[in-house]
Amino acid sequence: MNCRHCSAVLLLVAAFFLSTDSSICAQDAKEEKVLKAADAKLVIYAKKLKVSGAFTQTGKDTWVEDTYNGRHSFTEVSRDEWSIYLKHNDYDIIIDLYQKKIYITEKEKKRRELYTVLKAF
Repeated sequence: MNCRHCSAVLLLVAAFFLSTDSSICAQDAKEEKVLKAADAKLVIYAKKLKVSGAFTQTGKDTWVEDTYNGRHSFTEVSRDEWSIYLKHNDYDIIIDLYQKKIYITEKEKKRRELYTVLKAF
């Protein structure tokens, strides 16, 4: 199985878990606590309200991002109470679980919002 196929399968599974009855989602939202960064191993995200990919911790300091376009590897730099800081060649990623946002900082550019966090496990 190639990486593109694995990425597509992961995103289909994520979409399945996220597509539930809206009344159930509303009830869960009231009861759901925000997962703190120390406990996060999988983060599913969206762009324009569409499931777009996921970040998965694959080792002590290693993460992969699976998207419809393939797979990208990251090194975890640090964590604080709510955020995970990742590095990939020429850019940095911040997964902010409190704000439910994922930010990117590209070389010599300002930080910008990239995705919305749908769910973290």
